[in-house]
Amino acid sequence: MTEAIDDLREAIVQNATDGIASVSVDGLTVTAKNVREQIEAETHLASQAASVKPHFGMRFTRLVSPGGGNS
Repeated sequence: MTEAIDDLREAIVQNATDGIASVSVDGLTVTAKNVREQIEAETHLASQAASVKPHFGMRFTRLVSPGGGNS
């Protein structure tokens, strides 16, 4: 799943830097989705991948300072 997310991120960057919204060749027209929709799709895929993990994409850590007097 993370490979698909990485591929999608690369595609988003490529589409954003190309600046081409549509192309017509031999009567065939292709129109790219706007960058906002692509980012929303990537965010959705990333959240799905995080929810599959046993910690649901969250990590809790307890920090103890060295001079806090906790024995």
